[in-house]
Amino acid sequence: SHYAYDFLKKYFKNLKYLSDFQRPIIIKNYKKKNKLKKNIICYSSKSNDFFDYLKNNSNFKMIKLAGYNNKQLINIFRKTKIYMDFGYHPGKDRMPREAALFGNCIITNQKGSAKNNVDIPIKSKYKFSEVKTNIPKINKQIEKIFNDYKKEIKNFKFYQNIVLKEKFKFESDLRNIFTKS
Repeated sequence: SHYAYDFLKKYFKNLKYLSDFQRPIIIKNYKKKNKLKKNIICYSSKSNDFFDYLKNNSNFKMIKLAGYNNKQLINIFRKTKIYMDFGYHPGKDRMPREAALFGNCIITNQKGSAKNNVDIPIKSKYKFSEVKTNIPKINKQIEKIFNDYKKEIKNFKFYQNIVLKEKFKFESDLRNIFTKS
């Protein structure tokens, strides 16, 4: 992730950037989206006290993503409209990328790699500071997505395209790193 790269370049001089790409099962299945999305939020199992407070002060149906196999996760992503993650984001997290491919709008905090617009390249209106006074703003953003999903999901097309090009970028970066010029 760029977040890790920025951290490491403080300590190492000859760094090269190399990032991962989506698992083949995700790429194979992402095109088969469910057109009957429901007003449901799926969320990271690595949430925190702030997210618990948000959840307790909201009236939205939510599914915690823990203990599911790949097929079950894909089915959840296909029916939900929002993926929410208030974890630490130590890197270019897998779950937001997968959820975005399956047509989920992404809402995050502003920690770790979610702070930058390279690792999680979504508009700032979907990234929130973890302060209780933001709960009404977050709830309002959720309602906006649920009420105007077709318009809101267009804001994530850029993110989806980046995720779809990750394998090509990985291969290109490998060539650049290990091939002599």
